[in-house]
This record gives sequence, structure tokens and C-alpha cells, in this order.
Amino acid sequence: MQAAHIVKIIDPVVAIPCHYDMMINNIGHPDMLQAALGLVGSNARVQVLDYYRPWVFQKGQFE
Repeated sequence: MQAAHIVKIIDPVVAIPCHYDMMINNIGHPDMLQAALGLVGSNARVQVLDYYRPWVFQKGQFE
């Protein structure tokens, strides 16, 4: 929820979760971020990146 509130304030088009699956006790899943964004009223979409693959945002990609 903390991340969702920050995303709501920043108001980006895309939110990229970065810390999931990095630590043994971090059991959160990126789907939880998408749900939390809906609860706080953010329109940002969650984009989960593939490990070790570059991703380039393209204007109009999420319109």
C-alpha cells in the first residue's frame, strides 16, 4: 500500500515493481501492487519486467 500511495502522488503511466522476489522474507507479488493501485485510485499500470531483459517504454504503449 505504501508503494501505491507513492505511485498515486507521482501519477506515472507505468509503475514497475522492483523489489519483489529479491529477499527471502519478501512474499509480496506484483499483482498486489496492481490491486493496491486500484484501491488508492491510481490509473498507473503495473509492468513486470523479465529478468535480465531490457524494456523500453514507448509513447502511446498504454493508451
